[in-house]
Amino acid sequence: MMEKRLLISLFFLFALSSVFLIGKNIHGLDPTGKNWWSLAFTEPTNAASFEFTVTNYTDDPSFRYTVTRESVVLDSGEFSVQPGTSRNNAPKFPIEPATGRITITVSHDENDETIYREL
Repeated sequence: MMEKRLLISLFFLFALSSVFLIGKNIHGLDPTGKNWWSLAFTEPTNAASFEFTVTNYTDDPSFRYTVTRESVVLDSGEFSVQPGTSRNNAPKFPIEPATGRITITVSHDENDETIYREL
């Protein structure tokens, strides 16, 4: 009788722990209500594309970007991304046949994120 009560107690403890952990996981995967933003290439496999995507989950919609090649600024500008949305941006700069690294730096408040492509 004691073993049966112990098994039932362990089963309920396991079930309660599982429900709690699943709830924490679902809450942790929900991006809303958090303060973060991300930067990525829109087409990561297309080496000729410099279009980038910014996803914003902060309260401030203003962003700035700078495109450089070997420390020379090719393009810069400002844009806004409303909270909870994403926006694609295509920087406008001449791409002459050259080698080197094209770096895109996006700034938001005091945070900077950088992505680059090798030519």
